[in-house]
Amino acid sequence: MREGTESLREEFARRIADMGYGDRWSPFTRLLNDFVELSLSESERLGEDLHATRTRAHDAIELADNLRSAVNEHSRDEEPSAAGDQTKRKQWRQKQGLLWQHNDPEGALYTSETGSVVRAIEKDSLGNVAAQYLQRPWLHHGWFEWMILDALLYSEIVAFARTLKATAPASEGFSFLSSSKHKGNFRAMSSEAARVRLTWRAINFIWVAAQFGVPAYFVWTSPHEPRPWWYYACLAWIGFWLVMVLVEWTSRRSRPREVSQWEKSWALWDKMRAMYNTLPRDAVVSPTQVRSELDRLSQEGAVWPGPAYAIIDHAIRRDPAVWVLNPRSGYVGLSG
Repeated sequence: MREGTESLREEFARRIADMGYGDRWSPFTRLLNDFVELSLSESERLGEDLHATRTRAHDAIELADNLRSAVNEHSRDEEPSAAGDQTKRKQWRQKQGLLWQHNDPEGALYTSETGSVVRAIEKDSLGNVAAQYLQRPWLHHGWFEWMILDALLYSEIVAFARTLKATAPASEGFSFLSSSKHKGNFRAMSSEAARVRLTWRAINFIWVAAQFGVPAYFVWTSPHEPRPWWYYACLAWIGFWLVMVLVEWTSRRSRPREVSQWEKSWALWDKMRAMYNTLPRDAVVSPTQVRSELDRLSQEGAVWPGPAYAIIDHAIRRDPAVWVLNPRSGYVGLSG
């Protein structure tokens, strides 16, 4: 059996070299190696024959490739021709071996000139990957779990931002087609909205100034004696206007400014992004603390994907205090 296992290792080493596009140090290649080792260890523990061992390892490799397809935005890039630029071919191979890396969701707003360049994630496919992983408790891999959780949270925060941009209210200066007009670039949307608000404030200032300035001009230029009737009408209007301005100013000072639902939603988005960016990415962390942060924001209105809860609860059931994320650690990929 040991000789058969060694032959399987050689067989899978060749397959991994092909699937890893010749890059033995890529994140994808490292994950494939870990999964094969976990598979062989589990088969050895259960005393499986070579056929069952090969099947288990192939299944694990397929799961790793499913994750790559779900989170690698370059997975469907067309391969350069063999006669093409070798530099481009090398870059293509390097991109194919990438997996998930933490990204600030603010990129969903400001990354590119169009605002449309955001890390591509197949959310449904990623949910299926989470389900497949959780059905294989022997395939314990902290880095794999972290990538699923981090990508799911990122996708939810990005989706929330897109919804907020698409529903930007006219009361804040945004036009009905603002999001589509600027292709989701919130910086461009905000600049346009600021110009609209400034224009309306200028119009309002001119209107208010006219209500005081026009009567004041007539009062200033009116004959001294005898005073015409409109002189007293203008004085009455000026007095009434000053009282109204004083009442409005006092009222605004005495009551807090009402915050719109859209502004509250943006405040929640900022909290979700801040929480996401504080999650550890290359260390040992308490999964219970991560769950607590998710629950805290859920109470404020945040909606997190179900598979994300499943992954973190899976880590808590295994150990509520320790969740190893660092794939370079000897612990990750070697425990059954």
